[in-house]
This record gives sequence, structure tokens and C-alpha cells, in this order.
Amino acid sequence: MELKDLTVVLGVVVAVATLRTNIGLARRKQSSDLVFAGRDDQSFVTGIRLLRKFKASGDIASFATSANAMSEDAIKIRYVLNYFEALAIGVRKSIYDEDILYLNYKTTVKHMMGAATPYIRALRSNQDVPSLYCELTWLADRWHAAEHSTFAQLRIAITYSRILRLVSKGRIDVRP
Repeated sequence: MELKDLTVVLGVVVAVATLRTNIGLARRKQSSDLVFAGRDDQSFVTGIRLLRKFKASGDIASFATSANAMSEDAIKIRYVLNYFEALAIGVRKSIYDEDILYLNYKTTVKHMMGAATPYIRALRSNQDVPSLYCELTWLADRWHAAEHSTFAQLRIAITYSRILRLVSKGRIDVRP
């Protein structure tokens, strides 16, 4: 192999590594922005509080009926579920960094799904659409499994930056 060919190959390798690092940084930034935006979103915060209240006491499935579908509480519940459905789609399509979202939202998703599952089941039944909030259910199941499985925790936690940090023995710091 000539020196010119070796230079081209090396240039391509460096370009690919740089691109992968930039994609990872962008993914982590998007995830952090999503987390911070949720903290300032009053509709999101009140919806989470409402779901906590229903987990403790209420009959949340009644909000899935057509009579209650447009009530203020039903709208707040759907807002939170739609937020996490979009988050789950972003995780599944690798738009967001799952590790950051898992560390920030794992407890919230666990408690929210505990409260919202009767509502989701009733909504699926009433509208005859079994795929409603299926991505959210997938994410909740995945994170629930990660709490109880070392392999699942590793699957979520292994990111390109962590591998790079391990391989470089700390000489390269890629933390945002």
C-alpha cells in the first residue's frame, strides 16, 4: 500500500471517528435539553402530580371514556403520556441518549406507568386501538428490566464516550 493510500484511509478513519463523536455529543445535548425543558413545563409538572395523586387513590380509567375525554384532568394525563411516548420514540430511534434519560426519568416512568396503566388499557379498549402508547410501554418495560438485570443496565449504560474513555485510560475526556 502506498503512502498516499494510507493517508486517505487514515483520513477516512479520523472523519468517521469525529462524526460518531459529534453525533454522540448532539444526542446527549438533545437529551439534556429535553430533561430541562420538562422541568420548566407547567403542564408536564401538573400532569405528573395528577398521576401521582391517582396512583395513591383515584380511578384513572374513568378518564378514558368519551364522557370524560375532554376534561381538564384527562387532557393533563394525555399530555404527560404523549410527552413520554415521544421520548420513547426518540430513544428507540437513537435521537436521544437513553442513559441520560434513564438516569433522570426511570423513577418517574416507573410510578407514572403504575398509575397510568389502567387508563392506557381502557383507552385501547374504548378506541379499539391496541397500539396506543406502545412505545411508552416498551420503554417502561425496558427500564423495569434494567432495574433487575445487570445485562440490561449495561446495554443502556454502554455508550461510545464511555468506551472511548475506557480505551484511552482517561487520556481523552469526551464528557459534555
